[in-house]
Amino acid sequence: MAFGLRVTPSRAQTYQAQYRKGGRARRVSTGRHGKITVDEARKLAKEVMGHVARSENPAEDRIGKARAKYRLT
Repeated sequence: MAFGLRVTPSRAQTYQAQYRKGGRARRVSTGRHGKITVDEARKLAKEVMGHVARSENPAEDRIGKARAKYRLT
């Protein structure tokens, strides 16, 4: 597991947790710098790692929820 801060060219700063699942690196955003503290972001990253330890895939879960929002029934 890795925890870090991503800085975009527009200088937006986002805390991220990174893990490997199925041979691929996955990243999950835990919050934006300024809206949450480093300690809060680190706590959320530990929760993400708990999901990974239970064989869940938080990155795929978020993608699935976003895609379901736009599915036609």
